[in-house]
Amino acid sequence: MHRNPFGLAFDGLQKGNKVVYFDLILEGMEDGSISSNIHRKSVDGNQYLHATSCHPPHVLEALPFGELVRVSRLCSDKNELVKEMERTNQMFFYRGYDPDNLKKAYTKIMRKLNMEGDVHTNKRMNKQHNSSFFWRK
Repeated sequence: MHRNPFGLAFDGLQKGNKVVYFDLILEGMEDGSISSNIHRKSVDGNQYLHATSCHPPHVLEALPFGELVRVSRLCSDKNELVKEMERTNQMFFYRGYDPDNLKKAYTKIMRKLNMEGDVHTNKRMNKQHNSSFFWRK
């Protein structure tokens, strides 16, 4: 268990100025701030609920949005956030989710974060959605 002067205790992997705690990476920056990002284990599989499961439609529609909200709260860096959101949407796409619903969830989060004018996002969001919309194989 790692302790610090703030009274916080972490039971996780510490490597240099980074601490991995469950699905979160906390990194101490040179300016004294702390950045956070999502940690995915090397053996991580795409275990999101499949779109063909027998769950109510509202659950399957809400799942990608809810997961993107989680990603937006865990990523403190704007560029990493965009990468993680795209990766998350790609994972849902591979699990059979409707690309229109994924695009809607992605756009809604970007609007809430006032990032809809982001250069990376605009280029990707303005393309016609097909298999290469913003998912990569």
